[in-house]
Amino acid sequence: MADSVSTEAWLDQRRWAALEEALKAQGSNVKRHLQDYLITLYNETVPLERWVQIETAITKEELESAQAAEDQKVYAAFHIRENGHDSIFSTGNGEEFLDVAIRLRRYLQGDAEAVKGGFSHHFYKTQPITRERFDELAALRLENTGKVSGAFEIDLDAGWCSALNLADGWQTFKNKDVSTAAYHANRTRNLQRNEQWRRLVDYLYGRNIELQTFGSIETRGIRPLREGDLTFSEEIILSGHGLNFQFDFTSDEAQREVLGPAADCLEPGGWLDILCNYDAARQEADATLSLTLHRQDGVVQKLFTYPLGKEERALLRKQMEADYLGRTGKTLNDYYAQLDMEREAPPELTAGTKRLPVDAVSFTDEKLNFYIPINFDPDAVFGTNVASAFNDDWLNVYANFGWKTGRIDSALTVCLVCSDGHEFEFFYPLTSAEQVQLWNQMDAYCHQQNGQSLGETRTALLREQAEEGLEIRL
Repeated sequence: MADSVSTEAWLDQRRWAALEEALKAQGSNVKRHLQDYLITLYNETVPLERWVQIETAITKEELESAQAAEDQKVYAAFHIRENGHDSIFSTGNGEEFLDVAIRLRRYLQGDAEAVKGGFSHHFYKTQPITRERFDELAALRLENTGKVSGAFEIDLDAGWCSALNLADGWQTFKNKDVSTAAYHANRTRNLQRNEQWRRLVDYLYGRNIELQTFGSIETRGIRPLREGDLTFSEEIILSGHGLNFQFDFTSDEAQREVLGPAADCLEPGGWLDILCNYDAARQEADATLSLTLHRQDGVVQKLFTYPLGKEERALLRKQMEADYLGRTGKTLNDYYAQLDMEREAPPELTAGTKRLPVDAVSFTDEKLNFYIPINFDPDAVFGTNVASAFNDDWLNVYANFGWKTGRIDSALTVCLVCSDGHEFEFFYPLTSAEQVQLWNQMDAYCHQQNGQSLGETRTALLREQAEEGLEIRL
């Protein structure tokens, strides 16, 4: 580790082996035990003021280092389907279409250098993401900010590859054509990258096929959704901050009139799944119906979305509430609150269209639990619906500084207070840059309030605890 000092200890080999064996039985080892001892010795020996000064500096440096690493990272987004399984992930390696094409060829050719496993295992330092996050990264790619090098959808089962081009948008090619293009681009050693790109593009020119995508296709029929069109499944599943409802249309005629013929099950034994969430964070139904057309063997044939108009969303929300209330005597918020209490951590808020405007953040605090007044658009940041004139809900937002650990929490705590009395907790993840900015904001706030820095304020709190005889250093 950078800026760390190592120490050396000597022990007879027999004693070392016996000690290692005994510690292994306890789930530890000599190095880990010595490391823990040094930390304990440091905590118990170094004077409090000096200890806080050091820990504050280390924590700040770690945050700044994480921010610098994040600033250097260039993302690529992938959605890969193989053997009926979908993998959606991002990397921070900055892969471009040329890199992906070469890697795809090696995989399809069974190159001895290829990593074992499915194609998604042939990428390094991957991070699983949602389809929504994939779409966000794709949008950033089109903005050409330099933070996203590419977005790719690859279907190994159907044999196609779609890549997002800055000038032309999504383009789809047959995997065998991409593989051949990669061969032409990479067959000559020591070729300049620009020349590799030229050969790849030249071979693929004019070979693009009809656009293929894993993203949902929008569909609609000749009329909007009406009361009485849908029947509700008894099972309601908690998913993130939503309750997932499954529906069926009361008749094939109503389904075709609302969804159009594209959602018809043409194969015998096929079926259509119709899903929509009640979003507890927004206190309303989602903006779309999610439609999945399955073949008889269960394989997904097509994905659709049906966009709900304002009146349709209100109608569906009303019907969801009435259906559940009629069956159980409980409201949707009652049921969500019941399920919410059973999970270990609050759900993440990801539906906002803007990042937190840290420059606009101010604080009121209680023992470094900083309350953030809402002087920005909360719905744009958190994806909630409290700014609407149609409800009386509000948010309480907190940025927590662990005065024992000396670290800012990596997420804001967002509490939704509903007009019916329910309170729901969520978390909003902070980037490394936002954590550094919040640290500086907290430090400035402490100076303004009591003339002390954040570190000095923390020292005072730790001293109070020490005087009361409480263990305060971790």
